[in-house]
Amino acid sequence: MTFYNQNRGYTIDADELDSNWKHIGQGSRLPMAGTAMTTTSGVYNLGSDIYRWKDVHVQNIDMSTDLNAVAITGDSASVVALSNNEGFEHCFNLIAEVTLTATASAIEITGLNGDTDEIYWVMIKLIKATSSGDWFSMYINNDDAANYGYQYLLGENATVTSARKITHTSIYVGGAGNSLGVCGFSESFIYAKTGNERLVLTRMLKSGGGTWVYQNWNFGSIWNNISDTITNLKFSVADIQPNTNIQIWTKR
Repeated sequence: MTFYNQNRGYTIDADELDSNWKHIGQGSRLPMAGTAMTTTSGVYNLGSDIYRWKDVHVQNIDMSTDLNAVAITGDSASVVALSNNEGFEHCFNLIAEVTLTATASAIEITGLNGDTDEIYWVMIKLIKATSSGDWFSMYINNDDAANYGYQYLLGENATVTSARKITHTSIYVGGAGNSLGVCGFSESFIYAKTGNERLVLTRMLKSGGGTWVYQNWNFGSIWNNISDTITNLKFSVADIQPNTNIQIWTKR
């Protein structure tokens, strides 16, 4: 299949015209430049700031630049990562997930490298028995000594309280389980890189059921170890029920 240039005085037959349309229809001749209509790359735009296409429908998008270099403008924008994460190196990606199918007392995530990943985003849906409400504790590198501290802000009904503890044996990242609700939900951001104390920001709904929420907590926590690379996170509390889910996300 050949593309035929149409110059003044040149007669094109039907087969040549059909071949040209097939080239254009398959997208193999766009964009082109100059009087010779030679193909070019990275020169022309599809639409402009003033004159825009309405919708673009494609099967896949193959980008020659990282997503963080792409400008997204307008009142709203939504970007959905592809399953192979190509072009999404600077977005959070799911690296570990556990959903319990039986009662347990601990969940451990191994094979991490906090110096490489730098930041972990931990999301937890905790299910507990009504008679065994307690905190869901996180231990970094299985350290259960008094090397942690925290400051919290608590909201319960119309009452707000706050407190600090400078010696503790874990980091609270969730909680659930009482007569009015067995579900809890939380998210934590961990700054994991060595060289400074590791910092953790946590917000959680502690125990909910029906239309009732028991407490909302906000924690700022710290681990005083500045030199050991984070390689695992252990989450522990008695009687963790099936359907409890933990997700670990990071920038990869």
